[in-house]
Amino acid sequence: MDELREASTGVTWSHPGGNGLIVSSTLARLGVHTTLCAQVGDDATGELIRHFLERSRVDTSDLGVAHGIQSRRCRIRIDPNGEWQPETATPPSFPFLPDRFLHSVAGCDRFHLAGLPVMLRFAPNETTRLLHAYRDKGTPVSLSLSQFTPPERDRLLAGIAPCDFLFCALSEFRHLVGTEIAGRDDCLGALATSPFLNCVVTLGAVGAVAKWSGTQLLSAKTAAVRARNTVGAGDVLTAAFLAAWLREPDPTSALRTAVATASLAVQARAWDDWLSSDIDSELERCDVSTVADPKTLPRHG
Repeated sequence: MDELREASTGVTWSHPGGNGLIVSSTLARLGVHTTLCAQVGDDATGELIRHFLERSRVDTSDLGVAHGIQSRRCRIRIDPNGEWQPETATPPSFPFLPDRFLHSVAGCDRFHLAGLPVMLRFAPNETTRLLHAYRDKGTPVSLSLSQFTPPERDRLLAGIAPCDFLFCALSEFRHLVGTEIAGRDDCLGALATSPFLNCVVTLGAVGAVAKWSGTQLLSAKTAAVRARNTVGAGDVLTAAFLAAWLREPDPTSALRTAVATASLAVQARAWDDWLSSDIDSELERCDVSTVADPKTLPRHG
């Protein structure tokens, strides 16, 4: 649960948050049947989170309750430009990887792990076993690479398979490739020489870039908007990309839809305070282009 405070007004409010919750809720909202494997505390906050997920039409049959543990709460400051800064957070209650979830791989069309670095930090063996179980079954795997530090880079790289879909912010991508990246073209150049086949890097309010199928480089731009709250925007983008990809496996269309949906999210008071019917009008403000000649980009590696 996020406890949000607007720095300019001092107004505070609570809202469900966290990588897994935001991705799963947004997927379900966009019409994708989604099951969330996670854990909440046996407290009032845990009940609020469960009810929120159920209202969002997320399957909570694998949502566990940690008896005697309070649900995690994060205090976040929202700056006047919509950017956010974490202030305090209670410790996460990891791991929660029930055996029955490991055995359910055959019936799953796609597996997304939200927050791979955190899972590897708290439950490395169980997380590795889970990823191998899905890959061995041929289930497509996607990963959010949020909240990792440079010393964890080698362990994170060992957990990524060539066929995985990767989603990360620019700051996280810098850590991942181990080099400084100045902007859009620099990021595209780093993507071009990276070993990752399918990777989406968010660039904040200006859009995103992607590398697909090992060679295709895409650049997505959106019209300038007034960001009110950017908390969860990257997770909304991830979910919108996956939802669009499941409907039609076209990276250009999926990236455009993802950037448009994230743009709606940052203009709202909270990450879910937008209407699906507004996505079409936002799509008109987004443009996705293919980099014709990667040799013109800054070189990395």
